[in-house]
Amino acid sequence: MLGATVPLTTETMFGAGALLLAAASYAFSGLFTKAKLAHVPSTTLAEIGALRTQTVTYLIPVFGMAWGSLFLHEPITRGMLVGLGVILASVLLVNGAPRTSLASGSATSMT
Repeated sequence: MLGATVPLTTETMFGAGALLLAAASYAFSGLFTKAKLAHVPSTTLAEIGALRTQTVTYLIPVFGMAWGSLFLHEPITRGMLVGLGVILASVLLVNGAPRTSLASGSATSMT
């Protein structure tokens, strides 16, 4: 039949079992990570507070750049390094960089 199309789905590409396997993998990874890490935000909130807990999300692009370079051999450009510097500076600014007291000469936290 001229002009007939077949929809491109996992079932037409890999068979019916692939869809079931993909759904099971997705469900397992979601349930496993949620069950394993559910207590982390509440524990972290109690220990260091909401503002410092949220700064972890700033590090997602840093790890994305690192994993992309390591596993996918993506180049790291100057612009990416500038962005990395801005991200790390913002994390230090929010969390408080350790500073040296002139009187005692020891490192203390700004918080």
